[in-house]
Amino acid sequence: MRDLRRTPSARPNRFRYGGSLLRSPEREEAERTTLDRRIASERDPGATQILRLDLRHLAEALALTLVIGACASSQPEVRSRRQAKEITELEQQRAAAVVHRDVDFLDRITAPDSIRILPGGVLETKSQLLVDLKSGALTYSSIDVDELSVNIYGQTAVVAGRSAFTGQKDGKPFTGRCRFSRVWVSKESDWREVAFQLTPIQGP
Repeated sequence: MRDLRRTPSARPNRFRYGGSLLRSPEREEAERTTLDRRIASERDPGATQILRLDLRHLAEALALTLVIGACASSQPEVRSRRQAKEITELEQQRAAAVVHRDVDFLDRITAPDSIRILPGGVLETKSQLLVDLKSGALTYSSIDVDELSVNIYGQTAVVAGRSAFTGQKDGKPFTGRCRFSRVWVSKESDWREVAFQLTPIQGP
């Protein structure tokens, strides 16, 4: 006669109940613990808030970096434009000071070792110019400056321009037009002439 008793399962940790596969209590407990931890971490409002704050701070830091970079890149250009404007105004002030023989102003804006090259390659010192103007040996009735260009190189400005002038030298009248170049250097926040060269314009 055939033995109808069920043979014990070869897998002691698994068994069937009600037509479904059940896990052992130990495995179910381990999986439930893992799931609970994951849900707790996902639902933790403190952790979510910290993440949001970190992302916001990161975005703010990136935005600030971009703003600082843009400002830093534009600062040299803004400074150069300001310096070019200062030099343009200084050239006009200098021309007016020569006409009015304002030797004190000319003394302040001219470096002691300024090199001045006049027509014919004649060299003139700062002291020679100031003495001639102060004594009246050299006078200008008008100086008109135009076609002025200014290039800034750090603390140095290179100027090129054109001028028309009339005046007297040792009682003899003169008139003329010239192209000139001048080099200014910023010293102690003030611009000073360190070099000047003048070339007469020939013809009408």
